[in-house]
Parts: sequence; C-alpha cells; structure tokens
Amino acid sequence: EVDLNGVSPFWTFTGALFGWTLSFLAWNALQLAGQYYLRHPANPDWIYPVQRLSGFFQSLVIGASALATGIFFFTGTGMAALSVRLVVGRLTGELSAEKADAEKEEDEE
Repeated sequence: EVDLNGVSPFWTFTGALFGWTLSFLAWNALQLAGQYYLRHPANPDWIYPVQRLSGFFQSLVIGASALATGIFFFTGTGMAALSVRLVVGRLTGELSAEKADAEKEEDEE
C-alpha cells in the first residue's frame, strides 16, 4: 500500500496536463504522418526491397505515434484520477499534507 500523505494534488494534476499535452502532440504527429504518407506513396519505379522498406518505416512511424498517443493519454488520465483521489482524501480528512513531512522528520532524527 502506498502512503499518499504529503502528495500534492496540484503537481499530480500538472503531470496529467503534461501527459494530455504530449498525447495531443503525438495525435497531431500521427495525423500529419498519415496525411503525408497518403499524399506521397512509394514510387513504383523503386526496386522492390526499397518499396518494402518504405512501407515498413511508414508503418513504424504510424504505429509509434499511435502507441505514444495512447500511453500519454492514459497516463494523464491516471494522474488526473490520482489528483481527484487526493483532493477527496484531504476533504474527508483521510489524508494530510503535513503527515508525511512529520514522518520524514522523525526518520531523520
């Protein structure tokens, strides 16, 4: 079990905004790459191995961008849920901002 005392909801929500921003940027990169590849298909005059490598790298870029979009989105969503949990915990008195600081001071002594 993780002790959430002393964890700031502000910083967890800031992390959520950062994750969502990265997700948005990755989504835009995914769209731009897809549009570029649609408008610039592999040249049929190229030798076959070059055509296949071109398709491989196109799939790699699209797949990596899609993966990054999902990872950053769900990371941001999890951080936002943690922020809500911290706020609810502090409002109900279950969590304290100072308790973790007091425990750290006792550990240092």
